[in-house]
Order: sequence, then C-alpha cells, then structure tokens
Amino acid sequence: MNCSYQKKISCFSNDKKLLLSTLQDNLQEWIKNADQIKVQEGQTLFYEGHAPYGIYILLEGCVDFIQDTREKSANQFGRMIAHQPYGFDLVLSKCLYPFTAVASKASKLLFISKNLLNL
Repeated sequence: MNCSYQKKISCFSNDKKLLLSTLQDNLQEWIKNADQIKVQEGQTLFYEGHAPYGIYILLEGCVDFIQDTREKSANQFGRMIAHQPYGFDLVLSKCLYPFTAVASKASKLLFISKNLLNL
C-alpha cells in the first residue's frame, strides 16, 4: 500500500492518543530486545517507497531525510531526532517510507524489528 506523507499524518490524527499510548506502554520492553546498529557516513538506512521493517531510534550521530525530487539532486528536508522512535506509525499503517534516510555522519541506532512488536 502506498500512502502519501500527508495522508499518513491525517489518518493517524484521529487515533493519535491510542497510537502514543501503545508506543509508550511498550517501548521499554521493545528496546530491551532491539538490535544496536552502526552505520557509516553516507550509508542508507531505508529508501523512499520501500516497506518499513521496524522502528529506528537514533542514539548518536546524524541521519538526514531526503526526498526524491525527480531531478538529478535529492532534497534534504529533515533530520532524525536523537532518542525519538521513528517508523512506528508506518509499520502500523503498512504505508511505504515517504523519504530516504541517509547517515550524514557515522551513527549508532537501535532497530526494533516489526516482528517484535506483536501488534
């Protein structure tokens, strides 16, 4: 299923409290079973248009969000915030990544596989 980023935001605005409650209630348990991954500068974590496989949490470093502009250069429009889970809503909605994530410097992250979520 392909969802635009705006559609994804609107489809979760009604269930935002439930979504946040589920995340808060389970995050510590999921973190215990998470994999710590290291990525080098320039390494891609995931690609725009691909299905999400889990939740990422940036521990240290820097990861930029880049969107395909259908031109020769991509547009960097955001950055992963340290210690904030990313991808939970996409896993639940089965939407595709709306952008690519690339490490702009060497980084450490936690990765929680969607198989661990048991949702």
